[in-house]
Amino acid sequence: MGNRKIMTELYRLGELPDGWKENIDEEIIDREVGDLLKSDREILSAYKPAAMAREIEARRRGERTVRAKNRVRSAVAYLSAAAAMIAFALIMPGLLSDPSGDDLTRMKGRAEAKLTLYRNSGLATETLEDRAPAREGDLIQLAYRINPEMPYGIILSVDGRGVVTRHLAPEGGTAEKLMPGGEQLLDFSYELDDAPRFETFYLLMSDRTFPVDPIVDLLSREARDQDRILDIPEIIRKSSLDSRGIGKIRQYAVSIDKED
Repeated sequence: MGNRKIMTELYRLGELPDGWKENIDEEIIDREVGDLLKSDREILSAYKPAAMAREIEARRRGERTVRAKNRVRSAVAYLSAAAAMIAFALIMPGLLSDPSGDDLTRMKGRAEAKLTLYRNSGLATETLEDRAPAREGDLIQLAYRINPEMPYGIILSVDGRGVVTRHLAPEGGTAEKLMPGGEQLLDFSYELDDAPRFETFYLLMSDRTFPVDPIVDLLSREARDQDRILDIPEIIRKSSLDSRGIGKIRQYAVSIDKED
């Protein structure tokens, strides 16, 4: 039993040693990880996350400045300990398209990479699935899991006004080296503003580092009066951007509905 618990912990963290994978039953171990996730939520409810968040935020104030289009709070650092136990959630519906073999492709079906949105209500944390309702003031925590073959990336969002916000790689000219080995939770939350209709979050990945500013500038022009989920690889392909310098771009998108 002890060895099984160790194996489950390593599996949920994405750190299972070479040679162990063939000895596990993924269906059983996924169920065990789901039990851990349920336990985490119960712990977060019992220990009043809102109060903990306020205390931790006060300590962290001044230590991290995050550039964003509206108020961004480090209000959910309390999730860091529990986040290590959240793994292998169901992949939410996003942009689905067949990889074409071109330099710019998109993902289809169940993939290793995913983008997850958590809403922090103060008393509990819930996962926001695609088209989930949200409203101004909601605190959104972002998490990602990468495909090891696509180790560079950014996370950004586009709202109903066409405003683009960078969440991962908030500054700098190039995409960041993403963290492998299981779900990675960003250490700050994002507060939704009064933008109407929707906000769509994108995880963009590539097999090489790529320039971010040209992509953001391109989206800022293209996002106005567009659909809630943009085909960013296709937009890049049709633009004058040098796809050879960007690499094989893939995206995963989750869109939430904005309520009045």
